[in-house]
Amino acid sequence: MARTPSTATINSNGTSLSPILDSSFVDSNTVASDTSCLMNRLSHSPMSNSPILSSSALARPKYYRLPELDTLNTVYDVWNEWNVGLGGNPSVIALLETYGTKWATENKETLLLRKKLIKEIQQRSGTIGVDEAINELERMKNENKLSWLSKKFGKKRTLHHHHRHHNNNRHHRRNHA
Repeated sequence: MARTPSTATINSNGTSLSPILDSSFVDSNTVASDTSCLMNRLSHSPMSNSPILSSSALARPKYYRLPELDTLNTVYDVWNEWNVGLGGNPSVIALLETYGTKWATENKETLLLRKKLIKEIQQRSGTIGVDEAINELERMKNENKLSWLSKKFGKKRTLHHHHRHHNNNRHHRRNHA
C-alpha cells in the first residue's frame, strides 16, 4: 500500500500534464483522443507513457541500441517495440528505415531474436489475426523468457527442411514411381 500516495500524485499530475501532451499532437486527433486512456494507464504504471513519446519521435528517430530481448516482458511488448516503439524510443522499423545496415549490424544478435518472433506472429496472423497470434505465442512462452521462445522459431533444421535431400540422408530417398 506504500504506492498509494505516488498513484495519487500521478493522477493529480495527469490533469496538469495533459495540455502539454495535447499540444504536441495538435494535428493528430487519434493520439489526442487516446490521451485519457494513456493517463489511465499511467496511474497503474508510471513508466508506460511510451506511446506518447514514441509517436513524437517518429519524425526523426533517435539512434539507440536495442536492449536485450529479455528486458521486455511480453510478446505484445516485442510487437509494439517493432511497430510503434517503447519507452520513448522509435520503432525498430523506423530505426531500420533511417539507419539501415549500420544500425542492424550493431544490434544484430538481439534484432534477430526479435525478428524470429515478429515473423512467427506475421505468419500466424494470416489465418488467426495479430491479436490471437500474439496470444498463442504468449501461451507458448508461459513463464519462460522471450529469448527462450524466440529460439523455438527459425531454427536451422526448420529453415533447411526442404533441403533435406542434400544432406546425408540417402536412405530416406524415395524414388518409387
